Amino acid sequence: MRVLLLCRGGEIAGSQRQVLYLLKAASKLDIKYLVVVDEPGEMLREVRKTDTPVILCNQPPWRKGRNILSRYVKLKQIQKIAGDFAPSIVHANDVWRNEYAMRSARKQGVPWVAHLRGPLQLRDYEKHKVQYADAVISIAERYSIDAMNAGISSEKIFTVGDAVDTETFISGPAPAPHKRPKFMLVGRIEPEKRVLDAVKVFAQLPPEVGSLHIFGSPTDRSYADEVEEYIRANHLGNRVALEGRISPDGMPAALAEHDVLLSLSGGSVMFEAMASETAVISVRDDGLHSHHTIDGMTAICITCSTPGEIAHEILARQPEWMSKELRLKARSYVEEQLSVDAIATKTLAVYRAALRRS
Repeated sequence: MRVLLLCRGGEIAGSQRQVLYLLKAASKLDIKYLVVVDEPGEMLREVRKTDTPVILCNQPPWRKGRNILSRYVKLKQIQKIAGDFAPSIVHANDVWRNEYAMRSARKQGVPWVAHLRGPLQLRDYEKHKVQYADAVISIAERYSIDAMNAGISSEKIFTVGDAVDTETFISGPAPAPHKRPKFMLVGRIEPEKRVLDAVKVFAQLPPEVGSLHIFGSPTDRSYADEVEEYIRANHLGNRVALEGRISPDGMPAALAEHDVLLSLSGGSVMFEAMASETAVISVRDDGLHSHHTIDGMTAICITCSTPGEIAHEILARQPEWMSKELRLKARSYVEEQLSVDAIATKTLAVYRAALRRS
């Protein structure tokens, strides 16, 4: 099977890492990928290391008025790439590539796959042409439900979680009962990641509960300044540290060095932590936790919204997130359900379903 895969370039974040995992398993599944990335940088270099053919071609956001001319120029280039490659299927790795995937697939007379990697507003499904995809991959059950509520046929929606390279993520030592645990939070410093809320949680926890280490780039400068000011004003400098962005190569070691991953925004880093036997505390105010974070089995799932409520639950459930049993169960679950080979096989099943529908 030949797959034209359109994806984001630049720095490697969660969505780009998933592409690299698909490429790693491709030969076992007899899939030949051609990857088109939209900007130079780390992702382009890493794809080249896999010996997968890759082409650099900008994919300007389709709906922005200033791109009205450039988008058609780039579309023609991608259609030319598709024509030369003759794919069986076109895969848009996120919704911003959907127009290019859809139009290139139609020109070739082949199906295309949309990939939902985050929440969408109702109007976004039409905006990004999700309903026209031959198959839709959703990385979380809640996104699948949202898509069905938006009118997308359930027959073409497939929930396929993000993969974890279990060979890379290894466990560190379990926290000793007398040691002050080290928590980590991973994600860009922006409102969507609720970094300030996490800091406020630690302001309400006793010092002996642990320290918080925040790994992420300050993509929203004013918000990052607000976070830093809160840390200073509340004298949290000895308990909360802004560590900067962590590279993909550095993530396994960082997870192994920390006892708990605190997540207020979800993401595949939770599954990497599970593979590392780092306890996961998942916090959501809507109760829609990932179906892979199973409360009391693979993670501690907290459903509440205010920092005070979150702090109370973390403190009350400390024996659970300190336990070795939780960590071992989480690791076993990831090995069985979220390994690179398992997710690549599920993705291949989606491709085959799209081909049957077309």
